[in-house]
Amino acid sequence: MRRFVKYSLLLLLLGGISGGCSPEGEATDASEPIEIPISFNLLSSGSVLTKAYGDVDGVPTKPAADAREVYVDHVALYVYERKADGVYANDEEGFYISKDNAGKVLPCQRQSSFPFFTAKGRVSLRKNHQYRINAVAYSEAKGERGWFKCEGDRFDHTRLSLVNEPELETPELFFGTVVYGGSGAEYAGGDTLFTYERIDQDKGQALLTGWLYRCVAGIELRLGHMPDSIRKVELLADSIHTTVNARTYADFLAHPIIIGGMHKSSPV
Repeated sequence: MRRFVKYSLLLLLLGGISGGCSPEGEATDASEPIEIPISFNLLSSGSVLTKAYGDVDGVPTKPAADAREVYVDHVALYVYERKADGVYANDEEGFYISKDNAGKVLPCQRQSSFPFFTAKGRVSLRKNHQYRINAVAYSEAKGERGWFKCEGDRFDHTRLSLVNEPELETPELFFGTVVYGGSGAEYAGGDTLFTYERIDQDKGQALLTGWLYRCVAGIELRLGHMPDSIRKVELLADSIHTTVNARTYADFLAHPIIIGGMHKSSPV
């Protein structure tokens, strides 16, 4: 009888140890995720539906006579979270991809007035966590989802890369960061780091919103008055930017990471 009791206690202890930790060795989170509304607007230079203006020093110019179409139909979300009571070196350290929102994609709708493209949906947030959210808009209809990927599960190490080698067709992407508490002219005054508790405390007075700006663009080259004897044109480049840090939009304006070179030919 004593031996049975001893073995039972041992098994109970082992069961408590194995059940108290996640497979990764981290304590399990007992809080349930809570869904919060989120929305995005897309902004391309200018204000004509599906037509891109030029832009000189931040001032929109008149549209080109042969402007490129804007194609966007989905927005991929990249939600990063960390424990609110942790000790971190700065406000970017310790954020990892949220498993509650992994692979989340929102449909993007075209509108007849400004902003001409919007996306709405919901994200799952947990109590006692801090969050950062980035997003990338692209065209599923044009096959762009397979042309890029967001690499790295940490916010401070995340990168956006072109992956459809060897051709490296260029998706025309929009990128942005979710802001809480900013809107209209005060959008820049919102916070990119937020918690569920703050959202709940504000009782819907502020929203999770984001403006997505063009970060990867295609270049269309048209040659005229070419002799009929020309059958192929080769475009050469010493290097091509295929990977860039993707924490904030400023990363796309800084010096990207250069990988390799490119040689591409196209039939005439």
